[in-house]
Amino acid sequence: MTLRNNIQYKNWDLSIKLYSYLGYFKSDYWLRNNEAFYDRSTYFNVPYWTPENPGNKWARIDSYETGFDVWENNSFIRIENVALSYNVPQSLLNKFKIVNCKLSVVSENPFVWAPDWSWMDPENDSYTPSYISFKLNITL
Repeated sequence: MTLRNNIQYKNWDLSIKLYSYLGYFKSDYWLRNNEAFYDRSTYFNVPYWTPENPGNKWARIDSYETGFDVWENNSFIRIENVALSYNVPQSLLNKFKIVNCKLSVVSENPFVWAPDWSWMDPENDSYTPSYISFKLNITL
């Protein structure tokens, strides 16, 4: 589902776009313990499955090699884009012989909500960066 909303008030424009994937499940490779050298490279205190610590969330150590998968609900809602723009009034632009001038601040990927997914980005299996851009659009 995708939703986009544009709000205009006087010289201001606000645009928000979000989308979602709901009801999907995906194999979470990190829960399956795929670290090659878990005894030397574990930088995260993980509650691996052991007979003393039985649980259904994290697999046992070295379970990655067995083909065992741990599935999680990766449904999410992502705010993909938020843009706030200001159209400079024509009365100011006429002095400089400018036809149009628009100033904008755009935020890309500012937020993702995935309550049941436990590792990184539910869509990309990695970290997804957020960006803020400042834009100036001038028509002479």
